[in-house]
Amino acid sequence: MKLILNSRFLVFLTGIVLIRAGWFASLPFMAIYLLKVFQCNPIEIGAIIGAGSFACCVTGVFGGSLADKYGNKPVIVFSILLSAIVFLLFSLSSQLIFFGVLNIFLGVFRSFFDAASKSYIVDIVPIAMRGRAFGWRYAAINVGAIIGPPIAVLVFFVSPRLIFLATAGCYFVASLGYFFAIKAYPSNNPDMCYFENIKSTFKVISKQKSVLYLVVVGVTIYFALSQLDTTLPQIMALRLNNYLFLYSAFLVTNALIVITFQVPLDILRKHIGNKRFVYFSVSTYALAFFLLSFVNMSYILFLGVVFLSIGEVANITLNNILMDEYSPTHMKGAYFGLANFSMLGLFLGPLLGGVLLKYTNPVVLYLTTSVVIISSLYFHKLSRECATKQKRLPQLEYNGLQKVDRN
Repeated sequence: MKLILNSRFLVFLTGIVLIRAGWFASLPFMAIYLLKVFQCNPIEIGAIIGAGSFACCVTGVFGGSLADKYGNKPVIVFSILLSAIVFLLFSLSSQLIFFGVLNIFLGVFRSFFDAASKSYIVDIVPIAMRGRAFGWRYAAINVGAIIGPPIAVLVFFVSPRLIFLATAGCYFVASLGYFFAIKAYPSNNPDMCYFENIKSTFKVISKQKSVLYLVVVGVTIYFALSQLDTTLPQIMALRLNNYLFLYSAFLVTNALIVITFQVPLDILRKHIGNKRFVYFSVSTYALAFFLLSFVNMSYILFLGVVFLSIGEVANITLNNILMDEYSPTHMKGAYFGLANFSMLGLFLGPLLGGVLLKYTNPVVLYLTTSVVIISSLYFHKLSRECATKQKRLPQLEYNGLQKVDRN
């Protein structure tokens, strides 16, 4: 409670809610927009949406470097402001190619904001409270996920393009709020950071196979999760009359479960241990996509979304915990930066999902997704075995380190 009453952190959370409300009001409905307005096929939709995720995946390191060099405050403000401009251009764009290019830029700016916003938490929150602070950040994201979809449904019936304008407005207001709030509340706990030799960093990490296998597990998690935002709305739009209402309800349900099940699932994990929790999380996730294959039955779809949400919380939380367990203290940033490559699944998921949807059917698509999820058990096993064999974690050889004040 003391953390929430901190004015700087409260402003930060408010901005996160506003930004994510706009994000969830537009991006999950982009697949429907491309289908209805541009008459895109599933492969085109998957490629356009996946391109943004791929850009976010590969540019996270650069966003973090910018925050380290120039300070996280300007990176936060400018990334949000530039995102607002992208959403404005979305509303004005009438060419499909521009949608693809704009979505790539949006992915880049998202990765910059994510890196800088996490860095900002480190600046304003004491070390002992940072774990809880990151938890509140994740909760704020999902509060935005609850607010955004109902707004999108209301606006969509007036004009689909207004969704992008509304989102641009949210981002613009957030950028102004952060600009003045950060200026009014400068960081009183600046962290010192090191510019590490990237080549040496990747050389060290590449020797720790337990972490690399864990990244592969992350790719399967995000591959599956991406179907909620890409193929599922397309299928519902083609097969169900009240698809907008149902899809919005699914997104809100997903966000509510993600928020409410974090603590119970963490208690369960501590009770049964990580090894057994792996089987629980993977089986729950796989069952969800088996249920989603019954796409013509809305009540089974709803049940599938419930299991998907539980599986999402369980898998993503477990992956973060294992990454923290396998990484040495002095290289947490580098290892979690590597974990960002798990978002490659957000690129492969829409693309391959679109191919399967076009040339097969939803049953084949979601059963294939279940198989992909189950395959993660094998990579979990390899990761655990490598971690057991590796008695000592590698140490990074620092080359030409520079110590820089982030502010």
